[in-house]
Amino acid sequence: MTSGLRRTLAAATILGASLHALPSHAGPVSAFDPNAGSQAAPAAAKGAPDGLSRFALEQDQLSFQGENGRLDAPLFVTAAQSAMPARLVFNIDSAISVLPETSRMTVLVNDLPVTETRLGLTGRQTIEAELPSGLLQPGFNGVRILVEQHHRVDCSLPGTYELWTKIDPATSGLAFGAASNVLTGLDELGSIQPGPDGRIHVRGIVGKGATGPVIDQTMTAIQAATLLGYFDAPIVDVSNQPGEGAGLDVIVGTMGEVSGLVGNASGNTEFPFVTLLPASGGKRATLVVSGVTADDVRLNLAELAGKARATEPTGPLAGQQSLAMFQGKTMNSGETVRFEDLGVDARPFTGRLYRDEFRIVLPADFYAADYDYASIALDAAFSAGLKEDAQLIIRANDKVVTTLQLSSSKSGQLRQQKMRVPLNALKPGINVFRIEALVPSAMDAACEAPMQASPTVRFALAGTSSFTLPHIARVGHAPDISAMTAGIAEANRTIEKGLTVFVPNYDRQLLGAAATFVSKITSSTRKIQPVHTTSVMPLDIKDDLIAFGSSNALPPELFDTIRVARAENGTGVADAAAASPSFVSAASAAGLSPAAPSKGAMSEAEAMKAAMEAAAGTTAPTPEPQQEAALTSSVNRALDDLSMSFGWAASQIRDFSLAQTSPTLFTPSPDAALTIAQMPSPNQSASAWTMVTAPTPAGVVSGVESATSRQRWASLSGAVSEISGENGHVTSQEATSERLYETQPRSFSNARLVLAGWFSRHTEQYLAAMIGTLLLLGLATGLFLRGVGEKN
Repeated sequence: MTSGLRRTLAAATILGASLHALPSHAGPVSAFDPNAGSQAAPAAAKGAPDGLSRFALEQDQLSFQGENGRLDAPLFVTAAQSAMPARLVFNIDSAISVLPETSRMTVLVNDLPVTETRLGLTGRQTIEAELPSGLLQPGFNGVRILVEQHHRVDCSLPGTYELWTKIDPATSGLAFGAASNVLTGLDELGSIQPGPDGRIHVRGIVGKGATGPVIDQTMTAIQAATLLGYFDAPIVDVSNQPGEGAGLDVIVGTMGEVSGLVGNASGNTEFPFVTLLPASGGKRATLVVSGVTADDVRLNLAELAGKARATEPTGPLAGQQSLAMFQGKTMNSGETVRFEDLGVDARPFTGRLYRDEFRIVLPADFYAADYDYASIALDAAFSAGLKEDAQLIIRANDKVVTTLQLSSSKSGQLRQQKMRVPLNALKPGINVFRIEALVPSAMDAACEAPMQASPTVRFALAGTSSFTLPHIARVGHAPDISAMTAGIAEANRTIEKGLTVFVPNYDRQLLGAAATFVSKITSSTRKIQPVHTTSVMPLDIKDDLIAFGSSNALPPELFDTIRVARAENGTGVADAAAASPSFVSAASAAGLSPAAPSKGAMSEAEAMKAAMEAAAGTTAPTPEPQQEAALTSSVNRALDDLSMSFGWAASQIRDFSLAQTSPTLFTPSPDAALTIAQMPSPNQSASAWTMVTAPTPAGVVSGVESATSRQRWASLSGAVSEISGENGHVTSQEATSERLYETQPRSFSNARLVLAGWFSRHTEQYLAAMIGTLLLLGLATGLFLRGVGEKN
């Protein structure tokens, strides 16, 4: 292995030099020759060609910052398109600081190179490469984009931040010719075209007087379409009129209700009365779920949802791998995954700052705490002569979790170098790992032309590196926004509950925002959420609740319960420290309890008790009444002695135990464009209430669209997440208290991990428990010694 890594580094150096020796303009070659490459000559900038199949990617996903970049993008191709001549079209812009002689973009389709072009030429570049018939296959095809960039005049680390190349999502993709995108069935929903912003636009069409059941069914149909088409982040709106432009319309209703919009909808799919109408005459493609009666509609919708849940991606292996890398690798306890399967850039690196990222997805009931470590086993090599500040940095969810010095007078290698990742840096759902290798050299100060023309390899990260997840604790917990976005409602189906969506007055704007948010949860979890919409704030619900509305439209009682300060007419902040009397009286009248226990749910104390009982392998026996009375009397006497002898210590223990029972009031930032806050439900221990709010309804809509983007969605966590209106950054605040509930069958191993994790997250309570144990041990010892020995 040692000599092998040395040979790899040497070969990488030769490879880097040979890449830069390629001719600047070469003729096109067959895409099926993996040893050949084509240098696509830049053409004048053009608009979107006819029959363009765009990437369903946003601008930031098609932007390459720094000296290296890799993107694995899945692109759906219909059966008809796969038989057509096709060409790859990219319209790109690069920073003026990019050096054309050594900067290039290489594109592979289904793991075969199809084009390579220089970057940094004057003006916008249009890259076109013909794809021979047979390369594309029906289903998802993999498009891999590799970027290498070098600075014209600056060889410092700060200079690397001036390098960028952007691909225009509106005019880039695969061009097949006019009228190529014709849907022939539900299995081709993946070919629905995104808008110029790179996101799929879906419209739910409902009548003006539509009520909850109709809206619920429409949301379910939209979720089914999201799963069938693998829509990553659809933007949904609700109207009584068909939509325009690229996208999909969804209609649910009886034959009599939908005939005025779509005519005959008797069905053209494998399900009766489920119709998929192709786009034509300026109208969008339309998915219609209908039936003769309302019961028929429910049955047909259930069949469509069942197909959506069971759908699997189709296409060549490269396309399915691209889709898996794009979504993130789902992992469970004890699993190991190699970097090459995570899409990590393993090309030899000739720059000064290597940057890349990968994603893993953890279960919704993952309990993040300091009870163990994940690990990264690193295989890498670095060159000699690196400066003293050369180092490798690994971040998890924007937190630095481990570093490693790389400076050495000689070249070095890392062979299965173990790097620990604390589990408290991870979270349920999507976790983003970023790898940075700072490899500056003393020669950078000179920044000579020969060095720029033929840079040497400084760092090589092998795809044999791996990430290992240890056995993890599994328990439901609230508040945790990341658990909600990861689908905690579906983590344990033995707890029968749904997802209640509260939208005041069924406001159409807010219904669209709610459907956008729910569809993103569906896309992330690959599960349809059991949605129930309501226009009136319910007080006795047992489900999870998500409320959408402006700060003056949502009821003050909701702000009180979720512990968020409410803006008062936009001029000040209302005091929400005390609950609304009307809310309290209504809750009392309904027989509600602030912490009403439910089956399968536990408070913090109950969770610890259950964990300790499971660890002991038995359940505490129920004492007889006489024994119970005697036991109570003895305990009371012992506590009296404890209070008298250790009064100060007992008060400290009580203070510690109550330290986190009162959640603090959160005041939104003045520049917050959107605030997402969550607290445990006052009615059901296994549920949570979430609020999505902004100063105005339009602000909620735009804020939700921003929150559901790929980058920001992965950043939502804690009890409160805010999106800045100034720069779009997400800031989160961790909870000051939490509630646990069971989602897994009881076992010794899981109970031990949950208990250890709980103590690591509640150090004050852990200290109190230790002090209490020692004091009780001392008291018991003292009482025992009183009866030992001779009495005078």
